[in-house]
Amino acid sequence: MNVKEAKVELARVVRAYRCKPYEFWESRIGRGPIALQVTSDTGSEYQVEIESFWDGQAGGSIRVLLSIDDGGWRAFCPLSKTLIIPKSRTQVSRNAQTEIGGI
Repeated sequence: MNVKEAKVELARVVRAYRCKPYEFWESRIGRGPIALQVTSDTGSEYQVEIESFWDGQAGGSIRVLLSIDDGGWRAFCPLSKTLIIPKSRTQVSRNAQTEIGGI
């Protein structure tokens, strides 16, 4: 997997989903991941999974996990990013984001 390319593709997905309202993410909890297939500018295909779950107590902040891999061995250790969606959210604060996997 081209890690640099995968980071670019994951960043695109993050931009598309980070503005979703709290209610959207709350309705997704326990329903399983959103699965996407994305194609990079070079034609490489990647799988993206997006899942939301409570970040502590139910009814509080929501953690959104976004992961990307190419279906190869990286599927066992995908690149990931998490976002924290506060209940009082009007927009995601840059300080409320946690990065995982060097993204």
